Formats: sequence, structure tokens, C-alpha cells
Amino acid sequence: MKHASASEQDCLVLDLHMPDMTGFDVQDALFASRIDIPVVVLTGHDTPGSRVRALENGARSYLCKPVDEDVLISAIASAIGGAGANANQ
Repeated sequence: MKHASASEQDCLVLDLHMPDMTGFDVQDALFASRIDIPVVVLTGHDTPGSRVRALENGARSYLCKPVDEDVLISAIASAIGGAGANANQ
């Protein structure tokens, strides 16, 4: 979080399951800090609830692992360009 607020980022790729903070925690903290950055969410534990929550929290894409590298690059490019908001794999 300190890096997101201290510098300008084009896109943030988040895993939902990380040590110390979940991807949802990071999304909540970004919102609370009024940091507007496109987010692409990755997960190896897909559930309908997680998908809905991530997208409702503003994720531009929600991708399930394993992720094809071309799909990930496309999701990041779309998030940075602002096109295709809320895309799913």
C-alpha cells in the first residue's frame, strides 16, 4: 500500500490469497485511501462470490489461475487503456 500511494502506477495485479493481506483487503484500502488505480485480480480459488466481490470492488478483470500470459497481458493492457472494464476469464 505504501508504494501505491507514494508513486504513480499504471495497473495493479492482485492475487486474492496473499500473506498478511488479501486482495480484497488491498482493494478496500485503495478505496479508503482514494487511490484510483486499475486492478486485475488473479485467483487459484475461484468462487462465484469472490468473482462478484472483486468486480463490484472495481476490478477491471478477474482471472483464474493458471492464467495464459497473453490473456494476462491483454487484461493489463485493457485495464490501463480503460477499455473492457470488468472482463472475466
